[in-house]
Amino acid sequence: LHASFVVSRAMMNAGRFGRLLQLSGVRHQVSFATVLQQSENVLPCYNIVQNQIRPEVQETPGRCEETSAFTHSIKWSWNGKEVVEEGKHRSKRGAKNEAARSLLTHLAGDEAEMLDPRHNGAVAQWLIASITEELEATLEVKEDKPE
Repeated sequence: LHASFVVSRAMMNAGRFGRLLQLSGVRHQVSFATVLQQSENVLPCYNIVQNQIRPEVQETPGRCEETSAFTHSIKWSWNGKEVVEEGKHRSKRGAKNEAARSLLTHLAGDEAEMLDPRHNGAVAQWLIASITEELEATLEVKEDKPE
C-alpha cells in the first residue's frame, strides 16, 4: 500500500519521515506500513478501522512479570476471522498503542484492500495527518535551535 504526498524540501530534512523522504524531487511514495511503523500514535487509525470493520473486541491490559513492563492484548473477531496481537511498553497507553500497531500491521497484510488509502478516505486522512504532524513538530524544534 503506497500513497503519494507532496513534500517541501524543508520538510524532507525533518524528523523520522523526513529521513525516509530524502530523495531527489518533490513527490515521494510512503507506504502505509512505514507510516504505521514510524508514527508515535496509531490509536486514531486503530479507532477508524475498528469503526469500519466493527469487530467483537476483547482488550486485556496487564504487566509482564519478568520486565514489569505494561502489556496490552487485543483480540478482534469478525466474519469468521480472528486476530490477536499484544504490545509491551513502559506505559499503559504505550502498550495499547503497540498492540494496535501490531494489529494494524497484521490487517495491512490480510485486509490490504480495505486499508488501502487510495480506497479508504478515512485511513488516507490519518496517514496525511500523521506525516504532517511529525514533520511540523520536527520543524518547530529546528526553528527553536540557534544555528
